[in-house]
Amino acid sequence: MSYVINPFLTGSSGAATPYSASFKAVKSATTQQTIAASDNNQEIVFDSVSWDTFGSSFASNRFTVPGAYSGRYMNFTAGVETTVAATHNIYIEVSTDGGTGWTEIAVNGDLTSRFMTASTGPFLAATDDIFRVRYELPGFASDTFMNNTDKTFFSGYVT
Repeated sequence: MSYVINPFLTGSSGAATPYSASFKAVKSATTQQTIAASDNNQEIVFDSVSWDTFGSSFASNRFTVPGAYSGRYMNFTAGVETTVAATHNIYIEVSTDGGTGWTEIAVNGDLTSRFMTASTGPFLAATDDIFRVRYELPGFASDTFMNNTDKTFFSGYVT
């Protein structure tokens, strides 16, 4: 019996061949998002999709669960890199009503680092659930910027 440890197998072409459906989006090198000190509810703008083996399920900064994956468990991870170390939080949220109401399903906060990640663990997905990443900069005296690196990302995969 053999076991798959890594969800990706690199084929002879160098492209990743997924064992399960997945996506990853990042901020490109051409956009930098200002985080205003007074704004405590900013959705992160991901303008470059590294891959989406679901087939266009990641669009407009959000991932929408396709019908074929309803009732399956998914894992989501998000990260952010900012220009200054500050008190800040990152959230992964889900909407089950088309994007009107949002529920936090993962959160992480930090006081001293420029880098932060949040992960959901297995989450039972349903058709048309929408997932997004939100950033909060509470109580900081000045604006900061999200860096355009691979450390500012949103990814997910079916377990």
